[in-house]
Amino acid sequence: MFNTNSLVNTKRKVLLLDDEERVLIALRAVLRHQYSVTIATEGAQALEFLKNEDFHVFVSDQRMPNLTGVEVLRKARDIAPATTRLLLTGYSDLAAIIGSVNESEVFRFINKPWNNNELLNIISQAADVAEEAKTVFKANPELMAEAAIMPVYTSSHRQSVLILDQDVAHVEEVRQVLDDVNLLWAKTSDEALKILSENTLGLIIVDIAIGGGVVDLMKLLKQQYPHVLSIVTTHRQDSTLLIDLINQVKIFRYLHRPYRTGLLKQYVSSAMSMQHRFEAAPALVKQQAPQQSTSSMTVSTSIMDKVKALGMRLRLNFSTA
Repeated sequence: MFNTNSLVNTKRKVLLLDDEERVLIALRAVLRHQYSVTIATEGAQALEFLKNEDFHVFVSDQRMPNLTGVEVLRKARDIAPATTRLLLTGYSDLAAIIGSVNESEVFRFINKPWNNNELLNIISQAADVAEEAKTVFKANPELMAEAAIMPVYTSSHRQSVLILDQDVAHVEEVRQVLDDVNLLWAKTSDEALKILSENTLGLIIVDIAIGGGVVDLMKLLKQQYPHVLSIVTTHRQDSTLLIDLINQVKIFRYLHRPYRTGLLKQYVSSAMSMQHRFEAAPALVKQQAPQQSTSSMTVSTSIMDKVKALGMRLRLNFSTA
């Protein structure tokens, strides 16, 4: 006789957090046929669920009483680093969006109202990422601990970091702060691609305000080489653009100028720690998979060709690191 319980038990687990019950009901209706869904209406309740049960995906609303979504997701990362985190909100709250990157390291940012098919696609990707992470962390417990605490990275040799920026004063300030890395400076996308073709590196610091299709270049780089991380520093305040950068570029950190220089040093160290985890367990790179852009890119064919040509260096270096 067919055992329906065995089918239920093989479903991947999704935890939903929202203080509005109608939202939870709507989300559960979309997901329940494919996933085992648990709901929570308070942050503390959701965190208790995470401590006692193994979830693949955790979806949290941002605006809630007591703990915000960013705060809950930050705590969730510490409790269950293999669980993929998603932030759901109907508000373009710039501070919350920045927090979702810098503090919670969300996989995707989902706007309300959501599209059911897009939501299912995102949850499916997130669950796949979690499966890979759980397998890796089971075999390498030390990597799971590192993912939770984000330790300061130390290396026996100087790491190379690319900065794409036209502000001379800012570049010099960054050079002084990052005195333990080999900082390579580019003022244009073409210069950046030349440096990438000649050097082995996994971190780029970018001022998106320089224009010239730099955001599209970042999207293209992330699609081709998801292990390459990016830190955005800029004077611009654009929540819509930032959401695109989270979803389609998977930016590692975001710094609004002016910022405390100590933060940049901390973020660079965290990025290098993540690179170390990628080298130890390449399957974790799936956590960096970007959402495919639905808009047309403005980069030229020559730039696309140059990005693809980087594979001989970037991919080969990564696979043998």
